[in-house]
Amino acid sequence: MRPVQCVGNRTSVRGGMDGRRRWRAAIRQGMTRAWVRQTVGIVALSLLLGACADTGDSSGVPGATRSGGKSPAGIPDDADRAEVLAVTDGDTISVRIEDGVAREPVRFIGVDTPEKPGGNRPPECYGAEASQRTATMLPPGAEVFLERDTTDRDRFDRLLRYVWYIDARDGRAVLANEALVREGYAIARTYPPDDLYADRLARAEDAAQAQDAGLWAACGGADTPLGDS
Repeated sequence: MRPVQCVGNRTSVRGGMDGRRRWRAAIRQGMTRAWVRQTVGIVALSLLLGACADTGDSSGVPGATRSGGKSPAGIPDDADRAEVLAVTDGDTISVRIEDGVAREPVRFIGVDTPEKPGGNRPPECYGAEASQRTATMLPPGAEVFLERDTTDRDRFDRLLRYVWYIDARDGRAVLANEALVREGYAIARTYPPDDLYADRLARAEDAAQAQDAGLWAACGGADTPLGDS
């Protein structure tokens, strides 16, 4: 009986040792799984925080769809901020570009307004009205945003720009070039290669003609000498 008991004791001891090994292995395995879960959680949280950091806030909205960058919402990001100093005529203003000191003349791209009385050219029908509309839209001190196309300056050394501003009534971004055409104070006139908004300006002119707005009703069309309407 004793050998059997010894065998039984050895079996019991071996069984106890195997049980402890399995218990320790289980603990190690459990710790490993917990470590993996913790590590995965940390990585996921880091990625989430990194995505939010790219937008400048915690909204998770991609930066490209957010306003409040260099320019207000609706204004091209590459436009230069400037202050209006004076209105020369319907399609020309003088500005001071942000952080600059020089007075720069700016000719609106893609449009042509009638010549005003007292200018260097013979006056045309609706020239005075066009100049007054631009002065009302962009008075001295107004903030504007100047967008360049292909050509920087014309032969008179004026900056060639699309002129944007924010409408104080509703906060909309307005392209002044287009507004003048749509309201009948200017016609669309494209001079390649500066044709970024050519189609847009053409549609504005079609709308003005259809509504008989501004010079279309008062002058019968563009380039009408003053007194011949």
